Amino acid sequence: MREIVAALAGQIPSVFVPRLDFRVVAAIIGLSLATGLVFGLPTALRIVRKDLREFLKEGVRTAGGVGRSRFRTGMVVAEVGLAIGLLAGAGLTLRSYSNIAGTSPGLDPTNVLVVEVNLPDSRYPEVPERTAFFTELLDRVRTLPGVLSAATSYSVPLGPGGWQNGYHVEGDPPEEGGEQLFSETNAVSTDYFSTMGIPLLRGREFGRGDGPDAPRVAIVGEDMANRHWPGEDPVGKRLKWGNFESGNSWMEVVGVVGHVKVNGVVQETLPQVYIPHWQDNDLGYYLVMKTEADPLTVVESVRREVLSLDPSQPLASVQTLTAYTRETTREAELLALLMTVFSVAAVLLAAVGIYGVMAQMTAERKHEIGIRMALGARENQVLSLVFRQGMVIVVIGVIVGLGLAFAVGRLMASQLFGITPTDPITLLLTPLLVVGVAMAANLIPARRAMRVNPVRALQGD
Repeated sequence: MREIVAALAGQIPSVFVPRLDFRVVAAIIGLSLATGLVFGLPTALRIVRKDLREFLKEGVRTAGGVGRSRFRTGMVVAEVGLAIGLLAGAGLTLRSYSNIAGTSPGLDPTNVLVVEVNLPDSRYPEVPERTAFFTELLDRVRTLPGVLSAATSYSVPLGPGGWQNGYHVEGDPPEEGGEQLFSETNAVSTDYFSTMGIPLLRGREFGRGDGPDAPRVAIVGEDMANRHWPGEDPVGKRLKWGNFESGNSWMEVVGVVGHVKVNGVVQETLPQVYIPHWQDNDLGYYLVMKTEADPLTVVESVRREVLSLDPSQPLASVQTLTAYTRETTREAELLALLMTVFSVAAVLLAAVGIYGVMAQMTAERKHEIGIRMALGARENQVLSLVFRQGMVIVVIGVIVGLGLAFAVGRLMASQLFGITPTDPITLLLTPLLVVGVAMAANLIPARRAMRVNPVRALQGD
């Protein structure tokens, strides 16, 4: 049946949101960090090699002072701008990951074990043999200590694989221009929805009576129900595989269940259709079990039951549903961690750079500061003068950084989930954080300038 449906359905369109692209974000991180190192590392090394008090003792003025001052000013502006741009990227990534982690997959993965069983066609060529194997296996597994419920499923939400079909709803007009509707399809047994924690919203679950010779039935997701029968009761409606001209049997809708994130929480999901396992009867299915405690504690018991039915039948794979769920967010978690680490490094480099540049600029103005204080300038006036000079440079850097933050946001737009590239919270908090760090880095040289002895400053000149 699956081959016939695939032929009728044609090519399945791509409807998924692009996945988080590590290469794009890695390029942003690498470029920003490399540029930050180019600007920040020389200043940091100068600070390591030379104590601030030695800067204040030098007070050397040369003909090239204006050029060096402009270069240092540009360096601080670049450092602040890069720090804001990278922090904005990190903030967007963190908020996006938070949205991903907080998105419900539409089921309860707690204490659910997933075991893949693939029967060889050589030993199970006929439908009755496959049906008998999985029926007996389910009956045995359901009686195991620690197992609350069990079911079979052709595919696992958030897990590997999948099955998509073209479909047509009774009463809908024919597709125009060859356009075909597609659904995520799954073949499941009795107790599947209760085992997976998927709510049954209307109608009934599948039963043993929905066998190969029984009328064809289906359960649909609430998104499909809302799409095709808004304001109506979907139970009793009919659909079939393929387009409106296909000769496939009509399936009666007997239930509606909650929407499930099939391919990961960061991807869109097609409308969902479930059919009974016993009306599909393929060779490979997943055995899903809800357990009282750690699902992995029942693995050996399940393995023994499978081997007792067929001594040469191995388990293809064993995994918890929680692990499948975590796998869908692992890439976003890694990117959030990397962006955070590199952005913190960029902020520290900016702080060191601002501190070093302001210390040197203050040392070169020691003569001017000495004259001002000799003429009666108060310490707080000197503090305000030096601090204001540094913060003007920082403000220019903030303006540059906001422009860079907008550019980074646009570049990362396809990588974000549940957040816009111009998120106002991120664009507000990021400059405030950098300005706070810059103020602290600027305040130390300013306070030291306040304590300059005017007599010594003039004698040193």
